[in-house]
Amino acid sequence: MLEVAGERQQQGRQIAANAMNIGIGPDGTTPTALVARDNVKVTMPGEPGGATRIIAAQALDGTGDDKRGLTGAHFTGNVQFSERGGGLDRAARSAIMDVAMAPGFGAIEDATFQRGVRFADGPIFATSAAARYALQKGVLELTGSEPGSLAPHVVTEQIAVDATRIDITLEGPVVKASGAVKSVLQAKKKDAPAAKTDAKLPAMLKSDQPVNVTAEQLAYDGGQSRAVYTGTALLWQGDTSIKGTTITIDSRSGDLAADG
Repeated sequence: MLEVAGERQQQGRQIAANAMNIGIGPDGTTPTALVARDNVKVTMPGEPGGATRIIAAQALDGTGDDKRGLTGAHFTGNVQFSERGGGLDRAARSAIMDVAMAPGFGAIEDATFQRGVRFADGPIFATSAAARYALQKGVLELTGSEPGSLAPHVVTEQIAVDATRIDITLEGPVVKASGAVKSVLQAKKKDAPAAKTDAKLPAMLKSDQPVNVTAEQLAYDGGQSRAVYTGTALLWQGDTSIKGTTITIDSRSGDLAADG
């Protein structure tokens, strides 16, 4: 096991594996390279009250230099990432994960996942061929395609979206999707708690059936329960359909507007 001292009030980072090879800089103390194999586990405690991040994989290749220490890590083989504490409960899986860190194996600034990406944050669940997670901003970017995962896909309590690219601000959530957007506004569940049934669909639509919408772009604000579809937008539910250049659905007021 290797332990790297944390910054300020942070606890040290722990790196465990069945086999490990560490490169040391000219000063004799700064790690500049790291190769770990079999049952790799990296534990990165956050600041007091913050989130602890844990990464498990079969292989780890760390890179850096003698001035900044380790600043990057490449994980492969059944990668599992979790971020819990400080109000966060997020987890991801993929075949490959690359992270950029602050100097000295510091806080993760950016994480990129590839191949069979699965990401969960409470009621939000996303899949894609590739994803980039900006930790400090709380933004998840879904892109790419691969067999078995034709397009980026995200599901929340109120909406499901498929598109060529989906950007999610997890707080909210706020979803921006572009390219062959397909979405389904979820039907109201009979057993849903009262707080979850505040959303209203326009009177012409049935609340117990899903609403399908396609467009070129979507801007969805979960906090405001508002979805704006632009570019050859088409909405349908059963025999009811609406076309327009722009379709806006406000589930707080129950309003629907179509233009163009």
